Amino acid sequence: MNHIDKGKPWSLPIFREIGAWEKIDPQSLDRFASFLWLRTELEDSFYEKEASSSFSASLYSVPYISPIYLFGQPPTFENVRRMADASDLPISGMPYLRINKGDGTERHSRINVASLMEAYAHLSEIHHILNAYPEIQRDPEKLIAITFNYDPTYINIVVLYFVIFDYGLHLWLHQLSALIDIALMYSPGVVHGIGPMHSKKSGGEKFRLWSNTFIDALVAGKRVTQMRDYSAQEAQRFQDDVADCMGIPRVSALTDMGLEVLAKYGFNDMADAEGILDQKSPLIRRIMAHHFIGLDYRKRYGAGYGSFMFHTPTVQDFMAHSAEIATFYDIESGVPYNFDPAKIFQSSASSIVRSALVSDKTVCPLKMGVPFRCPNPSSDDNLLCKFGRYDKDRTMLFDEEFFGSECWVDVFDRFAQVKLKENAETPWKTALLRVIEAWRRG
Repeated sequence: MNHIDKGKPWSLPIFREIGAWEKIDPQSLDRFASFLWLRTELEDSFYEKEASSSFSASLYSVPYISPIYLFGQPPTFENVRRMADASDLPISGMPYLRINKGDGTERHSRINVASLMEAYAHLSEIHHILNAYPEIQRDPEKLIAITFNYDPTYINIVVLYFVIFDYGLHLWLHQLSALIDIALMYSPGVVHGIGPMHSKKSGGEKFRLWSNTFIDALVAGKRVTQMRDYSAQEAQRFQDDVADCMGIPRVSALTDMGLEVLAKYGFNDMADAEGILDQKSPLIRRIMAHHFIGLDYRKRYGAGYGSFMFHTPTVQDFMAHSAEIATFYDIESGVPYNFDPAKIFQSSASSIVRSALVSDKTVCPLKMGVPFRCPNPSSDDNLLCKFGRYDKDRTMLFDEEFFGSECWVDVFDRFAQVKLKENAETPWKTALLRVIEAWRRG
């Protein structure tokens, strides 16, 4: 964003402004692209089409290369190969789950970090339902009916577990949680020091999507002894056996690796993390602080954390910390609770920046209700969103202390000062810039 601000005025799409990139540090640009790409892992992604009226499900993979999402091109093998040849980036497989619920429509969902995180929310809710109505556990048909009576966004991972990989009901909540935990804890950036924009010459082929790690965990989970009883020690034994079978570090080692990385940035104890949260620190420092709190929490928790984190005390602990930097929404109505425009970053920033890079106008996803609505949506893309408060006559008031600001998309428009103009071409030497060249040539 600093590069974009200093390089103003820009025209949209920014990637067409070839001359504007000549003064940008190549590594910074690749890190920026990696950041934007990683944001898409937190966005629900699917499409639907007509199908037969019989239930079925299948798992398949499409060729993928990290920056392709930036350009709005379908991930066909031809497009992926063209970008890979231009950039020396490795080609990976992006897993999709096809579900036909028998209603004449099939849904194709991308399996990503969002899928895994939503599965945690789903498992937590099922866990609380079973605590309230323990008799359901003795009725397999009712248990299955309740478990699958959710929007596909929340059951994709459960379908993979039961339907695709044919696991049984035996301690399924705890086993599935342990497998998800492995996938979310295994970070190529921490283990190998690489990201999605590392070329093959730089070890980029070691980069793994979290979804592919999860599928590997599902395969390994069938090869080891299943959980034998409901205990933290047995849950940890199962998870460790799966990691060993996969040939990756156990979650305890991954926890220590993460804490070692954070220590390099000054996070050595809870006082360091909480001190950052008490200040008006940059967002990235606050994110690091929350990472430290989470890793420190799980290290102190001990055995079985991956299988028992959805229990009520743990959920309450993390809700208290998350409320400081995130906006919570009512899932059914989409209405935000305690809304603050500074807290919409996770759901909209990536989409906004991406559209500015490759589209002729920026589009705010919150105005479109994706994934949730902002307090004052408008069909007019050029209308600034102002967040304020109302007096008794319903007249909006503005002040610096109470949301007297524009929303993120409008701040970007204003500071980037996008204008229509053309620049001459200049050469480049990094992965993303070579991909841009391929994209410009069609």
